[in-house]
Amino acid sequence: MALIYTPTPAAATRRKEHDMDPMTTVEDFLNERQQYITAIENCSPENTADYWRWQGHAEARRQLAERLT
Repeated sequence: MALIYTPTPAAATRRKEHDMDPMTTVEDFLNERQQYITAIENCSPENTADYWRWQGHAEARRQLAERLT
C-alpha cells in the first residue's frame, strides 16, 4: 500500500491564497517536513520505494531550512 501525501485543508487553502508570495511558499514548503517525517515513520519496512521517496522530500526541506539560516 503506497502512502499518498495530501496537504491539510488549511495548508491547501493557504497555498491558494498566497500563490504569489514567495516567502509564504517557502514557509509552507519547510513546514511540510514534519508530515514527511510522519510518513517515513509510518512506512512499511517492505516498502523501500515509498521510504526513499519520503526521505528525499524531508531531506530537501531540511537542506533548504539549513541554507536559509
